[in-house]
Amino acid sequence: MKIAIIDSGIDKIYDVKRIKISIDRNYKFLYNYGNIYNENNHGTLIYKILREYIDDKDEVFSIKILNKDLKGHSLCIIKGIELAIEEGCEMINLSLGTTSLDYLNNIKKVIDYATNRGIIIVSANSNENAISYPANLKNVIGIFNAVNKEFYCDEEMNNLYLDNVQYYKGQKLEGTSYIVPHIVGTICQQIRKSKKISIEEIFKIYLENFRLIK
Repeated sequence: MKIAIIDSGIDKIYDVKRIKISIDRNYKFLYNYGNIYNENNHGTLIYKILREYIDDKDEVFSIKILNKDLKGHSLCIIKGIELAIEEGCEMINLSLGTTSLDYLNNIKKVIDYATNRGIIIVSANSNENAISYPANLKNVIGIFNAVNKEFYCDEEMNNLYLDNVQYYKGQKLEGTSYIVPHIVGTICQQIRKSKKISIEEIFKIYLENFRLIK
């Protein structure tokens, strides 16, 4: 499997292909290849969680679009997905999203293009459960914070409502973004077994292994 992590980058000690995308005041995209360091540990943690599920045959493509404050532009989400498609990625880990509607139609178009090519996209909704994209699009597996710990699977919308608190090797992690790599990893394992998997099956497998990685 080839998996894109669109996030804040991955620490340079890890051997992954990487690119940084930013945008200037004239809305021109700027690209940086090679030795891109991670200004925030967020992307590295996402990668480390995912590595618990995947093996050495799987490839990870790091697309850095967030700065040290975990801020980025909606257009960079779109461009990041386009690059993941060009790179031949089969899954996209989006532990982020946007509540802005400014480029929603463009986001929908690139998501449609990706999923029509068979690419699986998993995206985190806002931790406050504000409507964010692309998590709220039907052809994306959206990860939502379960209010009052009421876990459930919304098959119609392709959404999972799960615990907002995760643990990784003793470290407490709060936020829907940290659930995403668990789901991406779970799907990878099932695909490796040549199994088609439904959103309901993903939900059940995840709950059976809930907080397993400590």
